Amino acid sequence: MRFEPHSRTGMAGQTGLAWSAIVPMRWHHPQRLEPGPFHPDEQESNLMTKRSEPAGQSRLGRAYALSFLTLICAFNYFDRQLLGLLLPQIKAELALSDTQIGLTTGLAFVLCYSLAGVPLARLADRVGRRSVIAYGFAFWSLATLATGWVTSAVQLAAARFLTGAGEASGVAPSNAMVSDLISPQRRSLGLGLLSSGNAMGSIFLFPLAGWIAATSGWRAAFFAAGGAGFLLAVVFRLTVREPIRARQSPEARTSLKTAMGQMLQVRSFRLSMLAGCAMGISLYATQIWSPTFLERIHSLSVTEIAASIGPIRGASSLLGALLGGWLSSRLERRDIRWLLWLPGLAVLAVVPADLLFIWADSLTIALIGYALAGLLTTLHLVPLYAALLRVAPPATRATAMALFLLVVNLVGQIAGPLVVGMLNDSLATSLGAGAIRIGMVAAALAAGIAGLVMLISAGSLPTDATRFREGEA
Repeated sequence: MRFEPHSRTGMAGQTGLAWSAIVPMRWHHPQRLEPGPFHPDEQESNLMTKRSEPAGQSRLGRAYALSFLTLICAFNYFDRQLLGLLLPQIKAELALSDTQIGLTTGLAFVLCYSLAGVPLARLADRVGRRSVIAYGFAFWSLATLATGWVTSAVQLAAARFLTGAGEASGVAPSNAMVSDLISPQRRSLGLGLLSSGNAMGSIFLFPLAGWIAATSGWRAAFFAAGGAGFLLAVVFRLTVREPIRARQSPEARTSLKTAMGQMLQVRSFRLSMLAGCAMGISLYATQIWSPTFLERIHSLSVTEIAASIGPIRGASSLLGALLGGWLSSRLERRDIRWLLWLPGLAVLAVVPADLLFIWADSLTIALIGYALAGLLTTLHLVPLYAALLRVAPPATRATAMALFLLVVNLVGQIAGPLVVGMLNDSLATSLGAGAIRIGMVAAALAAGIAGLVMLISAGSLPTDATRFREGEA
């Protein structure tokens, strides 16, 4: 579920200075759009201009909040993917099969992550997003730290279960909080900046974790990640203010059943969930199994894997987030359907990029494919999330995002890692180490299905975006 144009620092305060352009002290009325069914947000823009500026919060304060949310998203992504990086060491010490790994990394995590996401998002809509994010961040950081003490598959699954419970408080409330801080016409850009937190985690945290694991063991990497995250959660809770609109909106008292029912009536939302499920299978299988793939096919050590895919994933994710935010912000002015056309085209292009990564004999060419897939994957998330927020009632945006993530993660995070793991085990006798290629090809093809469904869902977006306007939810 992130912007830092000079991401060498990785510090929230310095990032905030670069973001002041999208969080001005006062939002002026945007340039009027031509009337027509494809520009449904003018009313929301004007209303937001009038009433959603956080009272008593300066431009620097809002930039600081965005910066810290990005840092939290970096840890949300990093803590989730840390297990994948350290799988070879963990597998060897705990004597796990690939199927056990698939169940542990997929089922144990996603059950709590997805099922806890909706009630936590509803809580964030009702009582405030800042506190839910802060306490959730602290909880999943402690669970990450506890992963360093596991000694069996059952304990590893329990630790992942608790990590998922905490991380469920991250993506949906963070996206909703950004929507409270940024005007509608800048929202796609803001979400793109938020998404670049993934890049921060890959560029800085992945190589650091690989170095710690190589020098002190995989357990020390979990200790370091969890301890740092807990301290940051305390700082976030004490120094970041809640946007006033999230605190005061009366529509947030809508029941969970009503809020979910509203979203399931929206055709573009339903189709986007279907596409997200297919893309989730591809995305999570690739994230979990790529380090193991590089170890088995290209004989890389854990340090080499961290030093290669970490910076590559980070740079490509950063570029994809910024490019996705910039492109969607410009293209949606012409036609709002670009918020789903753009991710559909990007996801279709993920398929050949993944196949290049999987089948290339040269490590250099394989990593080029990996970088392209990472760029396109991150690029598609920004306009997709903007489209979901566009069709959601303003007071229940966190709930809408959590509902989407619930369905997508239940399918993607369970099926993706598990299917690849089962194919690895079943084909290992005949194909040896190369069996992992077949499983990852199956996951890559799921991205093609996702792209086609996104393109189809774009047709309903203009009508769906007028269903719940600001102030009418």
